[in-house]
Amino acid sequence: MKEYSSYTTTDFLNDDLFLFWFYSREGDYYRKIIAEYPDREPYLKEAMERLATLKWEKASLPQKEVDDACLRLEQAIQTRKMSQRKHKLYKIGWLSASAAAAILILFVSLEVIWKTAPAVDYLASLQVSDSVLTSSKIQLFVNEQLKETFESDPDLNYNQMATDVTEGVLNKLVVSYGKRAHVTLCDGTKIWANAGTVLLFPTRFEDKKREIYVDGEIYIDVTPNPEKPFIVKTSDMGIKVLGTSFYVSAYRKDAEKSIVLVTGKVEVAASNGETVRILPNDRFRQSADRYVVDKVNVEDYGSWKDGQLSFRNTELSGILKQLSRYYNVKIVYDKQRPITCSGKLNLDDTIEQLLNTITETAPVVISKENDTYKVTLKKSSL
Repeated sequence: MKEYSSYTTTDFLNDDLFLFWFYSREGDYYRKIIAEYPDREPYLKEAMERLATLKWEKASLPQKEVDDACLRLEQAIQTRKMSQRKHKLYKIGWLSASAAAAILILFVSLEVIWKTAPAVDYLASLQVSDSVLTSSKIQLFVNEQLKETFESDPDLNYNQMATDVTEGVLNKLVVSYGKRAHVTLCDGTKIWANAGTVLLFPTRFEDKKREIYVDGEIYIDVTPNPEKPFIVKTSDMGIKVLGTSFYVSAYRKDAEKSIVLVTGKVEVAASNGETVRILPNDRFRQSADRYVVDKVNVEDYGSWKDGQLSFRNTELSGILKQLSRYYNVKIVYDKQRPITCSGKLNLDDTIEQLLNTITETAPVVISKENDTYKVTLKKSSL
């Protein structure tokens, strides 16, 4: 098998096997990659998302040009010895002449698109160590250099970022557990970043696009600009908007990622390559390569930015995970059966006060050993 252990998004976009699989959907390339190299899945999904955003039309070619294209494609395959590898990822089936020509044309187009773009691996930039996320500090990096550290929750404006930089240079804001931050971008777009979030954003947007990258949870109120759509990218999804407000929860370590739309409309590029349009009060939830869209009460989401945690028929395990991030504490839950809760918690209270509140409404007991809170079911509830 080809060595994929160090593959980045750019590597996948230049990999013939990946491109064949993506456009023909023949074989089990995706399954075998994530089975053999599970840590490469975010990069593979990012490559799929980028290809899904490309719009191209199938060319209508004279038969001679089709035949020539097929011949060149066959020669390219032979040159790369794809058919002679000992461990094939999948068996390439027969393609129609027109499909082969289209894929060949696509190879050429992709080479121009991706080789002229800067080889920046944004997904890698989003990854930070657990020690940074548990530092109880907020860090702002400019050009990968630490510029400022905040002990309290900051309210940042674009003019506090680097001033003498070119378009497209990204700033990285790392919001540790127990902290939150507010950022106003250069176009007036406002972002509230929750605990444990890493946010990449430019000091100035390029002429025809506004694009940021997120690992974590944010609420964003996008300044409308029909000529310059706003793109939010995570390890699993891409979100395109013109002007709207919505919540994104996309922590890399969480199995489920979600988007809740408050106003306007957005298009989501799901990890399976589909594009999904959602409307106000819609919640888009994605786990692995499956997604669902349902209606929700938006007031139950993002209340953290106003100092509260609202939940309705939410599993206790999910609530405890959020509290662990908000307060930068370790909470271990001995989940022997699912318990759902509804209500509100005031995030101005201490973690001990909130956990005691939970014991008054849920059949659990809480103990503390060293720096770890342990939550277990009452014996009468087993």
